[in-house]
Amino acid sequence: MSTLAADRRYAIEQSGWGEDFRLVQPHNLAFWVYCVLVAAGAHVLAGQISIAAAAYSGALISGLIAFGLLAVAYLWFIHYEDRYTTVPRKLAAAGFVWGFVGATGAFALLGNDAVMSLYAKAFGASFAFDWGAALAAPIDEELAKGAGILLLLALAPKLIRSPFDGLILGAFVGLGFQISEDISYAWIGAANAFGDVGATWSTIVVRTLSSIPSHWMFTAVFGAGLIWFIGRPDVPARKGLGAGLMLTAMLMHGLWDASAAIAGNSAFGWIVPMTVAGVLIAVFVWIYENTAPIEREWMRELMAPEVERGVVTPAELDALAGPRTTLRRYIRAQPDPRTARHVLDAESELAHQIARDGGAETAAVQRARAGVGRARGT
Repeated sequence: MSTLAADRRYAIEQSGWGEDFRLVQPHNLAFWVYCVLVAAGAHVLAGQISIAAAAYSGALISGLIAFGLLAVAYLWFIHYEDRYTTVPRKLAAAGFVWGFVGATGAFALLGNDAVMSLYAKAFGASFAFDWGAALAAPIDEELAKGAGILLLLALAPKLIRSPFDGLILGAFVGLGFQISEDISYAWIGAANAFGDVGATWSTIVVRTLSSIPSHWMFTAVFGAGLIWFIGRPDVPARKGLGAGLMLTAMLMHGLWDASAAIAGNSAFGWIVPMTVAGVLIAVFVWIYENTAPIEREWMRELMAPEVERGVVTPAELDALAGPRTTLRRYIRAQPDPRTARHVLDAESELAHQIARDGGAETAAVQRARAGVGRARGT
């Protein structure tokens, strides 16, 4: 076996690229824990939804439509950023369902209410109203969402292979939680306004505008930290960094929830949420930039034999395995940028097909190679 072919097989083995995700694993305890907790969460949420549907159906429908569209937008963005050894759709869906149902219904709703009741009894109702959410939610909710990532790691150890995978899967889990929470706030807003649907739309606007520094990003940071803390076969554990990132996610979550209490009646109340948003985005970008290189290297090792075959050019491989700035620069430099994009898309599909077939020379791989030629117009 040539060195390039050996590197390709190593990249497939280490990345888990091409592996299928099976949620139903009767001999895996994690499967039953996942199912029981999602079922418990569904039971709790069903009770809430039945109340909302009976008394505030207009607000509930408005929330479902508006935040459903927001979910589609964020799902597209997360998938867009996951451009190398992508998280399988079924794994992403399992993460989203855990966040939407399991983490929310089985943990957060019950845990937050219990902890805030304790704060009210210990420090008074006023303290619990101002600070309860900020002191309870970051711990209860991030641990609940993180538990889902751990369960999915137990179900898909060959697919979650790097902190980058933790970042992306965490974003899917957090987004599920975020959309579930958003929908509940939509009808709760109407309930607090004696059924006024106008209050629902005020809630929708506010939560949509503040959706960037929210659960999808908190849990993305937490998920990357969790994988760094545990370590993976090709990524040594860095427990200090991992713990620091998980604590950072909790801290940013807490400061975001406490921003109104911290600001009080100050005219500069916007400073805390804007600072949290800036720090959180900076941490997210830092993680992305420092975890993507191993994904890029796997892409390069997988596609290097195609350069030797003459299917892919060295410049195209640099674009495929490089950051988006390299990709955009390459496309802009071509005489026909539209054709160049189609060729790169075909080469990306070839990479996924090679990974799905474990590096074997199959008819499907040959068809994918022919697709690259068709994209070139040859």
